[in-house]
Amino acid sequence: MHTPPIDAADFLHEVRDVNQWSEKMRAPLEAIYGKEDFKKTWEGWVDALAKIYQEENGDLCKTDLDKISCRTLIIHGNKDPLVPREHPDYLHSKIKGSQHQWLFEELGRFGRPQADRQQLPSKEQCRSCYTTAQEKEHPLEHQ
Repeated sequence: MHTPPIDAADFLHEVRDVNQWSEKMRAPLEAIYGKEDFKKTWEGWVDALAKIYQEENGDLCKTDLDKISCRTLIIHGNKDPLVPREHPDYLHSKIKGSQHQWLFEELGRFGRPQADRQQLPSKEQCRSCYTTAQEKEHPLEHQ
């Protein structure tokens, strides 16, 4: 079932207050950054995105995606509660030569226990992915 997209400004307003998040969502980040530092950092990040959104008429750098020329691997968890699947799909469609290889069924944003049970890509698989993308874009350099 596909849910309609939410307006970015509304979304940012909804997620800004980390006290409204579930303990499961907050705990991993609070453990890394500390409760107050995480709250302050998150609010600053959301405020910066909201300002860009407002000043750029809703364009959160979408017009610059085609300027990305470095190798890009897009990884997304299917159970990520903050970023819908459309986002990595859109990035992949706009970043030339990007790879969008792995969508972990059980991996959310911070779900390390689930990630530990997944067969995550090895460094060799990531290198192979990048090499394949380079060969497609510049085949003569790889002969």
